[in-house]
Amino acid sequence: MSKLEYKLYVLGEFPTPAGKYKKVKEDITNETAKGMFRKNAKQLAMLNAVKRELEDENNYQELEWTTENEKIELVQRLAKRCAIELITQGKVIPETMMAMSSLDREDFVECVKISTKIASYLNHETQEAERSVKPQDVVPEEFMR
Repeated sequence: MSKLEYKLYVLGEFPTPAGKYKKVKEDITNETAKGMFRKNAKQLAMLNAVKRELEDENNYQELEWTTENEKIELVQRLAKRCAIELITQGKVIPETMMAMSSLDREDFVECVKISTKIASYLNHETQEAERSVKPQDVVPEEFMR
């Protein structure tokens, strides 16, 4: 796995610097980590480079896995999942709503607000991308005659 793939597809699931940092540290120390990072010196070097980048880009408080940072991570991950479900299915699936309903009222409301913002953004960007595609980009020239 390349550094870019790791940052996009593995760390991309974690919305906060603390979540990303926790995951990369787990992958560095976990001998049975997905992708066998510990068994491949090149992959382990890549993980250490990602860890150093996170340390350089963020202050200690942002990377520290505190109860507050954990709560923020949880709310934002739930919000992202909710937004994706809204975009792809038009509704939130029961499992996600059950998880959201387990939050206290303040965090539930925050999760709904964040998910609404994410869903609106994703919807807008998707529509813009769709509008930018011309028929000749999709349909071969010979079918357009």
